[in-house]
Amino acid sequence: MARSPCFTLVLCLVLGACGPTLPTSADDRELSDEPVGTSVNAVSACYCAAPFTCGHSASPSYMYPAAHAAMLNAGVSDAALIQTFGDAPASVGTHCPEPGASYSAATDFVPGSSPCGRVHALRMQGFAAWYRIPPTFSYHIHAVYAGTPSLKSSLKDQLASFAQGRNGLVGNAVDTVCPISQAERDAVARVRAGGSGCSCSGSGTQTQACGTCGTQSRSCNGCGWGNWGACTGPDPEGGNQVCDSGAQGVCAAARTRCVAGALACQSVVAPSPEVCDGLDNDCNGEADEGHPPVGANRPPFAASITDASYPRTLKRGERATVWVEFRNEGSTAWTHDNLWLSARSPDSQLYAADSWPAFDVAATLATPVQPGEVGRFSFDIVVAAAATGELAETFQLQQPDGQWVGCPQADLTPLIRVMREGELLATVDAGSSTAGGDATGEGGCSSAGGLGLVSLSMLALRLTRRRQGAAR
Repeated sequence: MARSPCFTLVLCLVLGACGPTLPTSADDRELSDEPVGTSVNAVSACYCAAPFTCGHSASPSYMYPAAHAAMLNAGVSDAALIQTFGDAPASVGTHCPEPGASYSAATDFVPGSSPCGRVHALRMQGFAAWYRIPPTFSYHIHAVYAGTPSLKSSLKDQLASFAQGRNGLVGNAVDTVCPISQAERDAVARVRAGGSGCSCSGSGTQTQACGTCGTQSRSCNGCGWGNWGACTGPDPEGGNQVCDSGAQGVCAAARTRCVAGALACQSVVAPSPEVCDGLDNDCNGEADEGHPPVGANRPPFAASITDASYPRTLKRGERATVWVEFRNEGSTAWTHDNLWLSARSPDSQLYAADSWPAFDVAATLATPVQPGEVGRFSFDIVVAAAATGELAETFQLQQPDGQWVGCPQADLTPLIRVMREGELLATVDAGSSTAGGDATGEGGCSSAGGLGLVSLSMLALRLTRRRQGAAR
């Protein structure tokens, strides 16, 4: 049985299901073509002309066809419709059909789980849409389709309000519930001008120049363009244009790149922690410094100290024997002719003129040492007549061309105290180290065994004196 429009109005007033509730503030009313008096008068008023007086519908048949299509393109289904036309008092005529038409350009929707997301989707399809919330309204989305050919003056005013980023109400305040972006304003303006709300279609791509050498692209998301991507290349000459970056070591090789739209000279290899490979990995101008570990690519010459023996105290003019063992960590076999142990000081105070092969070469190898094997360098030292205090001279492996072997640890620095005449020796043994250690001569016997350079009688004398001192 068909119900009369007046029956529909009574049902709406009882159930509150015919559109948003009536605003309590004059500034929060929808813009209207009709004068609105008190809220009591508004509740009892009907604004639509016959045959729509006091009526209401949520049927998409009362939507402008293009508006319905745009709604579906926005991902909003018919089930989300609250009213497509209606004469509820709270609407004060804004949802009445447009002049000379049977459809209304104003539509109300259920907000859904992401109200502002739905509002944005509708705006990008040409709807001037706002999310209405309590306490002024019940929760709903109010939308006006800009592409409707004939509009009431109140909806024209709402479109003008939207274009200014405002809320489409009498107070015309800035919309802060779901703020209106420039892209949304542009989409609505395009539809109002007779075009599509979409700025693009499909999955097309746009590319433009940027900076002095770069390009950037953006893609269509089916309706609107996404953000422009980063400004990148192409690099000059396909990335093969050589340039001078001023860097050292492995960082010296460089090519011209287009970075963020500007030309820049960039190293092909970035600095990395130093390793023992004959290269300047950290690009500080020095290769293999600081006793780094052996890298994946072994250099021709590399060594690590495994053991050593030397006296801790000597008198001026006194002679002693020092030996040090190194493991060959490189890729080349050591021989008598390609590697020797040299004094770093050009004026060594431990120089033994009658036994050193040269004034700065302390020892050479007796037999070849293959990679992975351990070789011993043994040599005499004689304390200079003018030497005083503690001597700390470094002996390091060296190649014939003068290049020092620096890693992982290819040197020995004995610490020898020069004794005064009549002074008792302060130590009884040579220093020693284990594989990978630092041969400093601190305590313990050499791994070769024995007391080395000091007689057992001297040891007995020292121990006797210690016991006498302890007994006092």
